Amino acid sequence: MRFNFVSIMAYILVGVFTYLVITKFTDNPAIFINPEGLVVVIGGLMVAGLASFPFINLLEAIKAAWRAMSRSVYIPVEEAREVVRIATIGQRGLARLESELESIENEFMRTGIELMLDGVTPKIFIALMQKRVTEYQERSSRSVNVMLTLSKFAPALGLAATVLGLVQLLTKLGAAEMDQLGHGMAVALSGTFYGIMVANLFFQPLAELIQMKTESDVKSREMVLEGLHAILERQEPLLIGELVNSYLPDSHRINFTEELESIASESRTRAEAAA
Repeated sequence: MRFNFVSIMAYILVGVFTYLVITKFTDNPAIFINPEGLVVVIGGLMVAGLASFPFINLLEAIKAAWRAMSRSVYIPVEEAREVVRIATIGQRGLARLESELESIENEFMRTGIELMLDGVTPKIFIALMQKRVTEYQERSSRSVNVMLTLSKFAPALGLAATVLGLVQLLTKLGAAEMDQLGHGMAVALSGTFYGIMVANLFFQPLAELIQMKTESDVKSREMVLEGLHAILERQEPLLIGELVNSYLPDSHRINFTEELESIASESRTRAEAAA
């Protein structure tokens, strides 16, 4: 698995940035300690999420956010190599691919090979696999919508926390000293700060990250789909290599002439060892 270290580091920097803003650029960092406001914002988001979406959609959004955070948003070069390796094996007969199923980690690729082994026609193969790509896009779109919706709720809940704090403050207006009133108002306004930060530095970036990851995954699936379809059409492995190369950035493209020579050499070595 290729981790998305940039995104993980970005969220670490968000925490560092928030800490520095609170501790270094304010005279009294304690005014940002507002447990009631935090409960209103976080608890309100949980309630609003459950009221707005089925629980399964919320769970999908959490999983999509984790995938986007923990995996690279680029098409893995290993998948391109795997397609060509499968093409080389399939050139000797599709039945030989059955023994390779357990070693294939890519679930989409494994599903495609299983359909090929079931003997579906190229036209039906394309239709079925494309349907799976579309379903994945729809699931990801729902996850993006969950994150964007929660980002809209967060500032309003932060304002609600501020209003709650001000109501409590006004009940003490007659007996409190001026400095206590100022401190109480500052603490109350920290609820709005929570809402703005959660919306703009958490949910909205996550929505963008999920969208980018989805676009990358869709391209990866399209690459696998075209490669497997070419295998089904009995295309040459070198041609399939150039086909999948078109999905990779210029700096990541593979010399499949050398790759195929290496695969052929390994096959000969195994054959000689078996003999």
